[in-house]
Amino acid sequence: MNATIINTEYDLKNRIEQGWEQNSELFLTGSTHIDDMKREAMEVFQNLGFPTKKWEKWRETDLSISLSKKYKFSHQEPDKNFDPNEVFTCDVHGLDLPKLFKFNGYFVSNGFDMQLPKGVIICSLKQAFENHPQLIADNFNKAENVSDSPFYNLNTALFQDGLFIYIPDNIDFKPTLQLIDLVIGNEGMMINSRNLIVLGKNSSLSMIYCEESVNMLPGFINSVSEIVVGENSTVDLCRILNKDDETTVVSSIYVNQNRDSNFTTSSFCFNGGTIRSEVYTDLNGENANTDISGLYIMGKSHHIDNQVVVNHNKPHCTSSQLYKGVLDDQASGVFNGYIYVKKNAYQTNGMQTNRNILLSEKAKMHTRPFLEIYNDDVKCSHGATVGQLDPMAMFYLRTRGISPENANILLLYAFVVEVVNKIAEPMLFAQIDDMVKKRLRGELAMCNQCVLNCRKHENESKLLQFLSQM
Repeated sequence: MNATIINTEYDLKNRIEQGWEQNSELFLTGSTHIDDMKREAMEVFQNLGFPTKKWEKWRETDLSISLSKKYKFSHQEPDKNFDPNEVFTCDVHGLDLPKLFKFNGYFVSNGFDMQLPKGVIICSLKQAFENHPQLIADNFNKAENVSDSPFYNLNTALFQDGLFIYIPDNIDFKPTLQLIDLVIGNEGMMINSRNLIVLGKNSSLSMIYCEESVNMLPGFINSVSEIVVGENSTVDLCRILNKDDETTVVSSIYVNQNRDSNFTTSSFCFNGGTIRSEVYTDLNGENANTDISGLYIMGKSHHIDNQVVVNHNKPHCTSSQLYKGVLDDQASGVFNGYIYVKKNAYQTNGMQTNRNILLSEKAKMHTRPFLEIYNDDVKCSHGATVGQLDPMAMFYLRTRGISPENANILLLYAFVVEVVNKIAEPMLFAQIDDMVKKRLRGELAMCNQCVLNCRKHENESKLLQFLSQM
């Protein structure tokens, strides 16, 4: 597959600006409405530049090394005959999941032949711009408070395609969809990946979002997803990241919730060079509920940064944030959780928890809860801890004849399983639970396809048998 290449060298911002000035037509869509957005977004990015550690929101995450690497941009759409199943296979055992593929930011329709309910639209953003302009005008690029986000604006300027899903009123969409977002290249790629998901009233959608690298080349992924949850509708999103050590990921999810809606998301990160994951939820209708959870198990010199912002803009809304992490070696982590309650958002109920275990002296974790409340009639709480394994619990297990290694794994599993238990789908729960156990045993690593392609089950160890009985 050929690609138009813009090499970047040490100053990514200047290279992007030069590329935009010389080849802006490569990034435009032909839609006046969208292209005006892109030009405006590029101006914002040029004014902001990339974040540095001097920025309050980026104080603990250093992107200087990531931004000094060389990347190329692909402007070549996948061949119409391209079959992603030939280069990638991924299954969640026991689930017959329809698979959606994105390849270097482009939606690939090959291999998806599901008969859709009347009114449901699943297509590329490019097709949506042409065929569904009103849905795009009403919902695309509507994220709030993004004027200070360089990566949101950079994504808006440079994205070239993406996934569009529309579920109209009164559709309980089944089964769960699996979106596989692939990055493949012979050189390090910078990908601006975009998704737009819109649900009408009284509808539901469940999705697994797998972000994967197929090779071990340096890459920079800038991903933006916008999700609109209509009145009395439900979205359940499970996100899995298992990137290679050389990849940097900055992903942002912006959720707009209407009255009586529910949004649930769980993220699981087992590997990756530098990961920045942002979730912004606006509860814009009464009785809306959001439940956000995450688990990260990091080692080596990996870095993970979770930023969660929940805006309670209307009364009687509830929110929950639960993040747990295990950091080993020289890994580092950040959690900033934010609950904002507007003046008239009475009877708000917001909870936020972040707990971490450090397994080495060099592992680091920075966690900061933020509550900003302008109403007296609320219940809001937060809790954050950073510590080591409980020595008394370890002693108890050792007195039962359990080896130090197995006792470590048992205690860690007991610590993280609270997040895994939030997965409602039984077979998906089993798969994630198995991946967590493998990761804790040090058995989970990038294979030549994906960690989800785990048909080759290792021999069950004595410990696994023990864990399976828990």
